[in-house]
Amino acid sequence: LPAFGFPTKENYRKAQAAASLALEIDPDLAEALTGLASISENHFEWARAENEYRRAIELDPGYPTAHQWYSQMLCTLGRPSEGLVHARRAVELDPLSLIINLILGRNLYCLRRYDQAIDQYRKTVELDTNWPWGYYEMGVVFEAQGRWEEAINAYQIAMRLTNDKFVIMGDLGRCY
Repeated sequence: LPAFGFPTKENYRKAQAAASLALEIDPDLAEALTGLASISENHFEWARAENEYRRAIELDPGYPTAHQWYSQMLCTLGRPSEGLVHARRAVELDPLSLIINLILGRNLYCLRRYDQAIDQYRKTVELDTNWPWGYYEMGVVFEAQGRWEEAINAYQIAMRLTNDKFVIMGDLGRCY
């Protein structure tokens, strides 16, 4: 919940307690370490988060979420080339995951590989034409390229498909 818009101290406390308990039961549980890494990341404890992500991947190199979240953090830290390796690995492991495909596009965007990012977002949209966030992210790339009509179109599609319109409205307004 904290990573998806509910960043209360209570949610972080509960998440940390649950992950810690899971690690008491099984100290080699990559999922729990990935959860702790996310908490560390959201508290800007970058070195700790990186160690936790790396350990999770070491324990279970086939766990796609660890690669996905680690790739996102690497982009945030200005290391998108490293992030791209993990984003691609996550897609290899879970090629039908919408969010994992989206994150690969985001890594490409961070590298300013705009055409590749758009291609990746199109692949994401093909997986589910009713999922707004592939269109939204495509709009972000079109906007970065100054392709205003295409950005507006992508944002409008995303707006039609979600109840969470406020973020999109701001971007759409900026394009106009």
